[in-house]
Amino acid sequence: RWPVFAAGGLALLAAICAALLAGRRTLRRGIFGLLRRVPERHRWQAGLAEGLVVALAGASLFAAISDRTAPLALLAPALLAVVAGVAGGRALGVWSRLRLVVARRRGRLPALLSAAQLARRPAANRVVIVVTVAVALLAFAATAWDVSAQARQDAAEDTVGATRVYTVTAPHPQALAAAVAKADPSGKAMAVVRLGVPYADRQVELIGVQAPLLAEVAVWRGEDRLALDRIAAALRPKLADPLTVKDHIEVDLDARGITGPPARFSAVVSVPGEPPRTVALGSLLAGLRTYRGTVPECRAGCRLLGLALSPGTSTAAYTANLAIRAIRSTDGELKARFDIADAWRFVPERTPKASVTLRAGNPMQVTVTSADQGDVLVEYADTPAALPAVLAGSAPADDPQAAEFTFPGFADQPQAFTIAERAPRLPRVGGYGLLFDLDYAVRLAERTTSLADTTQLRYEVWAAADAPADLETRLGTEGLPVLRSESITSSVDGLARRAPALGLRLYLLAGAVAVALAVGVVLMTAYVGVDARLYELAALRVAGVRRKLLRRGVLREYTALLVVPLVVGFAVGAAGAVLMLPGIPLVTADTPAGDLTWQPGMGALPLAVAVTALGLLLTVGVVLRMLRRATPDRLREVR
Repeated sequence: RWPVFAAGGLALLAAICAALLAGRRTLRRGIFGLLRRVPERHRWQAGLAEGLVVALAGASLFAAISDRTAPLALLAPALLAVVAGVAGGRALGVWSRLRLVVARRRGRLPALLSAAQLARRPAANRVVIVVTVAVALLAFAATAWDVSAQARQDAAEDTVGATRVYTVTAPHPQALAAAVAKADPSGKAMAVVRLGVPYADRQVELIGVQAPLLAEVAVWRGEDRLALDRIAAALRPKLADPLTVKDHIEVDLDARGITGPPARFSAVVSVPGEPPRTVALGSLLAGLRTYRGTVPECRAGCRLLGLALSPGTSTAAYTANLAIRAIRSTDGELKARFDIADAWRFVPERTPKASVTLRAGNPMQVTVTSADQGDVLVEYADTPAALPAVLAGSAPADDPQAAEFTFPGFADQPQAFTIAERAPRLPRVGGYGLLFDLDYAVRLAERTTSLADTTQLRYEVWAAADAPADLETRLGTEGLPVLRSESITSSVDGLARRAPALGLRLYLLAGAVAVALAVGVVLMTAYVGVDARLYELAALRVAGVRRKLLRRGVLREYTALLVVPLVVGFAVGAAGAVLMLPGIPLVTADTPAGDLTWQPGMGALPLAVAVTALGLLLTVGVVLRMLRRATPDRLREVR
């Protein structure tokens, strides 16, 4: 669009103006002025310009500290580089004059020659400024590129959550977990169920994962393998395995002390993908009896939720003392753990007018007194009283720092949560959400509703890097059609094609070109007046100065001339990057980077340092090679 061409035109116009301003004094000078060999003194305009630059740099630095996104703040890195170049040039001049006095007293010829050249040549100051600004520009660009590359990697890991993620359709969470286990028996992929719940004008992301596979599959930035193992253990505390029934249920029960209207005895089971079902086992009668019921829907297995008593249609109160001896199904007697305390528990929320006393033993004693119309349910404790979760952000409760609270779960019913750990972020969720064990969450939800009827659930399969390459095909074969596939690699590639990455790539190119131009300036400065320089060196050789000493003097001169801006430039550029990058969009447009993480390693910055140092070293080599022509024969030339 037209702004692109307008920006290009303005840049070209600015370049032309810069060239005209730089050459105006030379172009307006007469012939005799151009032949002058004695360096001119600095004019007052140069000092005024430097003062203005320092003042503007201070203003931009103050603006950057207050607000990194301010237009004036964006000039801070470049202006700081100019100020550092001016300061470096002035410091080099002062150091050279002091060094000249010391070298003259001590009689050190190489130091004397290099200090004399740097002290008396005004071009040295300009070379320092140019090289410092160019190196600082490249250092800023290289640092920004490395930091943005890490930021893109971090953003991709946070967004995807695993090496590969497949969004699938599934009948219900249990079917998802079973199909994933068949598709990848190696355990390199896990089933994940997500749900978004609105709370206080925000969306709380609930994410259920298979905790035993969390460390193997998830990519959780800031958490290593040991931390993930610890989190997985906290999310899945040791509980009893569910009781599974098939085809029919038998319960050996000894009933005593029955008063009031006749009560009905039943079992509550959870059929995968369906609401909880109450299976009638018969009317409660005094004495030891075996109560039976059929569940044809449970040929593949259902989970026994608990045992219940109900008054039927009567509204009168009733009491009963029950001794439950055994529960059997198709596969034999169930390990109901009657002799373990807290293995069974009463649910008062269903029947608040009922009173139940449980005494562990073999048999388990249950005393019931109820005036409630609902079923008095004694449930098997294969779920935690409160679901352990990892919380990112504030708690979705009146107290943002609450360690326990109730919040809708997968069943859209309020359930108790307990905070096992807090984290700054959750994989694939971000900075606000709850992560918990999928199996425990499903067990809790199945006590009240059917998850197959919940259309808000989102089903995913997370895969590790060493998961089967054809996992997508396997999932389809197991009845999980893949709607979308994502990976950290594809996410990073996509972010690398967005505006911030493209802009930083252009910035890096500009920094490289600036350093190349700075190297050209150094070479041009060396070539300007080369004949006079060669004549001086030839005269020194005739005077008895060895070539080795002359080379050392030139090497000292250019080492001081180039090492200072190299070190200062990279330091200022990196410092400017640290100052400004948090306020610059590095991953997505219009979104400042904020807190940055950067791990030193091979990247653009080390490469920029190496290439710049090599370029300047080659420049010194070219200058030394050029000065080899300073032979005594040059003094015979007609001048």
